[in-house]
Amino acid sequence: MTQRLEAEGSKTWSYKWDDKSDHDDVTKIYVNYSPNGIESIRFDYVKSGKPTDGPFHGQSFDTYTHTFEINHLKSEHLESVEGYYTEDKGIQALRFKTNLRISKPIGYHDRCTKFILAVEGKKIIGFHGSINDWRVYSLGAYFTWTTPTRIDAIGGKVGTKWDDGVNQAGITKIHVRSGQKDIQFIKFEYIDKDGNLRDGPIHGSIYRRGSPHVFEIKHDEEYLVSVEGYYEGDDECGVIQALQFRTNIKTSELMGSKTGKKFRLVASGMKIVGFHGYAEKNLNSLGAYFTLLTPTKLDCHDTANESTFWDDGAFEGIRKVSVLWASNRISCLRINYENTGKVEKRDHGVNFNKKEEEFVVDFPNEFITSVMGTMNSSQITTLIFKTSKGRTSQMSGCHTSDSVEFVLERKGCAIVGFYGWYKPGMYITALGAYSFPMPVTPTAEKLEAQGCAGGAPWDDGSNFEGVRKIYIGTGEDGIVSVKFLYENDTHEIVVGDDHGNKNLLQHEEFGLDYPWEYLTSVEGSYDVVPGSEEFEVIIMLKFITNKRTSTRYGLEDGPRFVLHKEGHKIVGFHGKSSTMLHQLGVHVKISFGILDLKRFFGHGFDSESLVRAAVLGLVLRCGSAACSMRGSGGAAVQCRGFSHHHRLATTSSSSRCWIDGGQGEEVTYVYALKYNHPKWVIVRRIHIEKKIVSCNVAAYNSKFLVMTESKKDGVHEFDMRAKMDNPRFDTRVWKWQ
Repeated sequence: MTQRLEAEGSKTWSYKWDDKSDHDDVTKIYVNYSPNGIESIRFDYVKSGKPTDGPFHGQSFDTYTHTFEINHLKSEHLESVEGYYTEDKGIQALRFKTNLRISKPIGYHDRCTKFILAVEGKKIIGFHGSINDWRVYSLGAYFTWTTPTRIDAIGGKVGTKWDDGVNQAGITKIHVRSGQKDIQFIKFEYIDKDGNLRDGPIHGSIYRRGSPHVFEIKHDEEYLVSVEGYYEGDDECGVIQALQFRTNIKTSELMGSKTGKKFRLVASGMKIVGFHGYAEKNLNSLGAYFTLLTPTKLDCHDTANESTFWDDGAFEGIRKVSVLWASNRISCLRINYENTGKVEKRDHGVNFNKKEEEFVVDFPNEFITSVMGTMNSSQITTLIFKTSKGRTSQMSGCHTSDSVEFVLERKGCAIVGFYGWYKPGMYITALGAYSFPMPVTPTAEKLEAQGCAGGAPWDDGSNFEGVRKIYIGTGEDGIVSVKFLYENDTHEIVVGDDHGNKNLLQHEEFGLDYPWEYLTSVEGSYDVVPGSEEFEVIIMLKFITNKRTSTRYGLEDGPRFVLHKEGHKIVGFHGKSSTMLHQLGVHVKISFGILDLKRFFGHGFDSESLVRAAVLGLVLRCGSAACSMRGSGGAAVQCRGFSHHHRLATTSSSSRCWIDGGQGEEVTYVYALKYNHPKWVIVRRIHIEKKIVSCNVAAYNSKFLVMTESKKDGVHEFDMRAKMDNPRFDTRVWKWQ
């Protein structure tokens, strides 16, 4: 339901205007101002998913213009407006606050009356106001409730439909009971918006034996950010097999059996406040409600009277902090914030040729996590910054005998904005900060973008397993645009954004035979656009996979570059673009890829013979020492093409097998592989902690192989246990002890 707040400001007016309340969100604000006040204002909206341009209210002659964009596609919305007015000249200054950040003050607010348009828990979807003498004299707003984001239940749509609702602030405890092949029931304990605990109902059956699991969440500092799980079946008969919960601080154990299809309930920048799904004898499906995380305001350490307040609000991150100081006082702070691909600079204090300490942050791979400082009765005396990578800045300022320490930090969070007080013309008297949950550390490595200067930065991210298809737009001067099609670890297809000219009608395509084929490197070249002395763009791209090389796209000329890391595959892209592509970089992960066993066993290895030899087998590779592999019958089987160091134990039904290392040599890795003619695909690589390990092997209709690798010179020491499970294959066949 829409709520209208009456216009605030001067009561003198010539006529009133009204943009109405039939919008979804505010997307952009234009403000024209002069020393006389706010001359005109315009709001752009989104309505039924489509952008709508609003009209200007007022007139503009010889004015300054300020624009403030709100990215509703990233769940940003306008929460409040702070304004200043005089009765004779109307609105003099404005400031806009979203759920994520605060705009600069727009206009001049000395000797004015302040007002605020805000309603707790609601967002602004429209404006109204009045005009007098062709200037904005008053401003009011329309508000509506912010609604949680609902992610549909995943699994079977059978049994009783249940819904715990959204009228709670968070989850405090999760109860799960798992059976041999299912989740029998689930139950949540919530905390409501008034801080009271609420017991949720049981969803599923309590009348069978199973394994109980309890996951507690400290709601005052912790919140649920995602759920991962596995399910089998379809909409008509699906059953949840396993669940795992992750908060901003910790991750639960895996509850249940890791079998079937993997799924994930997660929304970037949001927390889970409720669940829904289907249940009968088991938990058949699970969905969730998400609300936006909001920056937390860390206490400002205020010391001095007669100071001027400043507030930058919250941004995506911080790129650079410069501290100017002299003697025992901090005189000025200069901060470069990240704001949706643009750098926004804010200065607070004064610079009278003071000493300057500059601290650069490798955003988005690094965040400032804490600020440590000292202060006395009148001013900030020292500042030190720490980052998520463990780096610490030089100390700015000097201690005084009466200084006391303070710290601005919150566990698991990054500092994304500052506010405070300063004494005009003198020094910083107080400092506070905004914190926001840090993104999950990417598992991929980011290789620096290559190319030339120009364009705005973009990044598709690295939370993918591989690239499926590449769309390339070319023109007379080079590469006009690129777009990438990815697949994530739950087999969802993710379409990346267009980078470059978004209006191009035709693209060339390069498709990969995913997952058997993966991208290993990119070659390219760049040069100055003909007829321009400065405008450089990428003019050629070529893509190389583990199987082949694409055709050349664009022009073969100019300085060349290569994006590649040995033993890795490309899983994401980043770069810079305008109406052309200026830079291109990649995210890479360790590639398990397609393994040709001849690299290990030489050309005597015959994979066809191995397939005929066993439906399921175990191969042990040791050095010169004697090794053995025994099946349930105790027999060690020799496979054609293997030396006496490589033995195969075959089974045609479920059995127990033992792997024994040789004298003085320790088996360190076990490989599980699946045959895909003419090569084997690595399904698992397991690190063996002990010299002797036992495993349960269940024989299915698939053809599998397990190979162990000895710990000896030349063996890679990196830990690959995180990639043991590939959901593309039936991993039920392995139950490692």
